This record gives sequence, structure tokens and C-alpha cells, in this order.
Amino acid sequence: MKKKILKGLLVVALAVSAVTGWIVYQGYEEYTRAIAERPVAQMFADEMAEDDFVYADQLPEMLKASVIATEDARFMTRWTTLDYIALSRATIRNIQNLGYVEGGSTIPQQIAKNFYFGDEMTLRRKVAEYFVARDMLKAFSKEEILAIYINMNYYGDGYDGLEAATHGYFGVDPIDLTDAQATILAGIPQAPSHYQLSTNYDGAKARQRHVLNRLVKTNVITEARAQEIYDTDIYGG
Repeated sequence: MKKKILKGLLVVALAVSAVTGWIVYQGYEEYTRAIAERPVAQMFADEMAEDDFVYADQLPEMLKASVIATEDARFMTRWTTLDYIALSRATIRNIQNLGYVEGGSTIPQQIAKNFYFGDEMTLRRKVAEYFVARDMLKAFSKEEILAIYINMNYYGDGYDGLEAATHGYFGVDPIDLTDAQATILAGIPQAPSHYQLSTNYDGAKARQRHVLNRLVKTNVITEARAQEIYDTDIYGG
């Protein structure tokens, strides 16, 4: 009986290994095709050459902290390409839902998805994203990667990119954003058509509360400071 069980487990293990190997192979092939058309270094150079690109040293510290706390809390301290904690959590959710509903993406992986692969949610695509993200982390600083991420986002109301959003919503340059403005902007890209300020100010404020809670949880600010920021008029009135 034990031999049959062990034999069955071995067959399952071999099957899983074979499927995993095939998925990794397909993902790597997709990655090689993508970077052959546009290497990561070229993509970064193209984006940074845009007239409205905001470099890392012109990004408010509160905006950077808010994006990291909300999107990828271990981004600055993680030395691996993948966030294994988030990936494990996503795997459990996928098993619970009997399908692919969450990918545990890091900021570099989200950049890879945006510039190379689109929104298709498959394991093959996640593998391809991993390899592009690995290339980014080898060639660029995390400050540069974060700047690419913040600049690439859509902020609702027709504002594609950070500079357009800060000028359009508040009439200021990105470096002059207040903490209240920075924290509300950081929450919009998750669902820009839903959180855009012109049509759903209350929803945007609720999302800002989530951003502030993440900043408190990651010890960036105190609860008292979070409340002070939340209570501040984003339009300066």
C-alpha cells in the first residue's frame, strides 16, 4: 500500500515538474521576444526622454512613500525580484478561488506588464514579467524604477502621467505637492475611472484613507499625522 502511495506521489511530482518546466519555457520565450523588440534599457531611455517625465529627485518623498506602502511595501528592502510573501498570499487566494485571480506583482513586474505584456492573467505571462523585472533590477536603481512606475500611471480625468495630474488637478509642479495631495494621488491609479476627483471625490478620499493606513502600518507616519493629512483640504482652500 505504501509503495502504491509513493508511486502515485512520484507520478504527481513528475507531472507538476513537467508542467512547471513548460510554463517557464513559454514565459522565457515570450520574454526574449519582447526584449528583442525593445530592450529594457531602451524602454527606460525612451520614457525618461519624454518632456513630461518627472525624475526621482523631483518626486515628493510623501508620494514615493505612499506608492511604495500601497503597491509594494517591501520594494526598497527586498533583494529578490519576486515578493515571496505576496506571492504566497496570492497563491492561496488562487487556490481558494479555483483560478488565477491574483499575481502578487511587484512594482517592477507591474512596469513589465504595462510596457510589454498587457493585462492577460496567465502563469506564462507572470514568468515573462519576472524576467523583465530581473533585467530592470540589474540595470537600474530602485529610485529610477519607482520614477518610471509613478510616471507611467493614469490618474483619471484624462491625466496620463504624474505631471499632467498635478497640473490638472492642483495647478502645481509634482515637487510642490502637499502631503494631502500626494496621498490622494497615490491611491487613484488602482482604479482611475472610479477614483478620479471630478466624479468621485468621496471615493478618492476613502482610497486616500487606505493609503494613509498603509503609511501608518509601515511606520512612515503616525496615526495623528495621518489624520492631519486626511483633514487637509487638497485644494488649499
